[in-house]
Amino acid sequence: MRHRRVNGVDNLKRLRQLAASKLKELAGLGESNGQAYEANDWDTPVVVPSKDSSDWDNKLAQLVSAKQQGKQLGSVAKPVSNAKTASVKSASSTNKSTGNAKPVSASATTSANVPAKPKRAVNSAKREAYEKQKKADMYAELAKIYGYTKFRTGQYELISSILDGRDVLGVLPTGGGKSLCFQLPTHMIQGMGLVITPLISLMRDQVEQLNKRGYPAAFINSQMRPAEVNKIMSDTLQNHRYKILYVAPERLDSRRFVNFAVQLPISVITVDEAHCVSMWGQDFRPAYLRIPEFVKQLPSRPVIAAFTATATPQTRQDIIEQLDLHDPYIGVTTFDRPNLRWYVRECTSENMLMGELFEYARRHKGCGIIFRESRAGCVKIAKYLASRGVNAQAYHAGMKPEERTRIQEAFISGEIPVIVSTSAFGMGIDKPDVRWVLHANVPKNLEEYYQEAGRAGRDGKVSHCVLYWRKSDFATARRMLSKAGEGNEEMGMIDTAVMRFHLMKMLDAVEAYCEATPRVCLRNVLLDYFGEHRTDRCGQCSTCHQFEKHPLKLWW
Repeated sequence: MRHRRVNGVDNLKRLRQLAASKLKELAGLGESNGQAYEANDWDTPVVVPSKDSSDWDNKLAQLVSAKQQGKQLGSVAKPVSNAKTASVKSASSTNKSTGNAKPVSASATTSANVPAKPKRAVNSAKREAYEKQKKADMYAELAKIYGYTKFRTGQYELISSILDGRDVLGVLPTGGGKSLCFQLPTHMIQGMGLVITPLISLMRDQVEQLNKRGYPAAFINSQMRPAEVNKIMSDTLQNHRYKILYVAPERLDSRRFVNFAVQLPISVITVDEAHCVSMWGQDFRPAYLRIPEFVKQLPSRPVIAAFTATATPQTRQDIIEQLDLHDPYIGVTTFDRPNLRWYVRECTSENMLMGELFEYARRHKGCGIIFRESRAGCVKIAKYLASRGVNAQAYHAGMKPEERTRIQEAFISGEIPVIVSTSAFGMGIDKPDVRWVLHANVPKNLEEYYQEAGRAGRDGKVSHCVLYWRKSDFATARRMLSKAGEGNEEMGMIDTAVMRFHLMKMLDAVEAYCEATPRVCLRNVLLDYFGEHRTDRCGQCSTCHQFEKHPLKLWW
């Protein structure tokens, strides 16, 4: 259980929240969803309506007026809670002569600014009209920036919640459109967005794509020279040049960056690969645990949007707690990807494994990725395949940055069709036509496997995911997990023991997947692991082929 520090500020915040809650209770209202959005101008705050009918009249009048003047309505303001609405309205009313509203800080709010008791009968027609306008703006911006006419499953609800000023946790499978869920509302909202991601390749690729679409974006990472970082900071702070900025979680530990960030109009903080905050996740990174402390140093709390492709129910709850999400909207789409074909193949020796990998790469055309845990293993497989006529290249974190970049670009362009890599590759790579993904050794857990295998078939076409395994792989993995947490001074003996037990249970799930009998559908094993229960068989995986007495060579 986490113990939150309590001080004078927290007590004052609790008293304000209690007062606001009491007002809502007396008014007969629940939690407000009446937060609105403003024009895409950092220097022009707009009055944000509460649930009062007159406020909705004012906002609708603004929308209609802006439409008549040909202004863009696809921009949403930094959400302002109802507790702050009265302050903004008060400031607006005192500046009507100039036509510019000046927001009042929370610290400057006095009892005179306490919002009046809301009307019990809210004009739902006004609210519906407002929501209709917001929906129209969302679709307009979707078409303008991305060229799409409709949202994928789960996207609309997540984006709408962010625009309403609500924290969100989005769990969408690889290829499900997670990036659009935070890029679009960040573009529409007043201020700018900060995206926290551990994937340098994702930063580079997404920023490049956004800039091509006319969406000003930039990134800061450890591979950049100090002069380049200074230029981006200057352009962001002084010229308001960028609408979205990508950084690694470790960047938040820099005092210089914190001093820079507190001067920015940050409206949304996106935490990508949010499972990294969970000790029970496959990619735990301690820097993610310090994100809430970074948020507390900002002048005002922005919306926090967390996204991941793989998270069990336990991991989801851990994300909510560790990132301190406030009453988040949780959007979880199906983990089922019907275009993927799941197979397991037992190998009794290293020679058999090498032969299987070569035969598969030779017979199956198109681009593919082979995952191997060790760097030496990647190089060995790549050289073996190349010696037998397969155009393959090794890739791992031990290579120089420029060499990794060259290989990534060659793979994306199709110049190199086969990559043999550690888990360092594939994350954040935008290549939709990967036709197959092979694992040359067992992963540590099914979350890791699902995410890496999910690099295949992002274009929706049939693709294969094959897991080659040996009994000795599990023995080796268990020896490694038995030493997990060694040298971590922040973890006590009990925490270390609990973590090791949990990691062992996750490995047991992988073993059960590999040893599944023909009576069990592999797709259903994966879905069940993520809390999605199905009884119908996919009819396409290796166990379904065996169950239906089809020869295995049908898929081989």
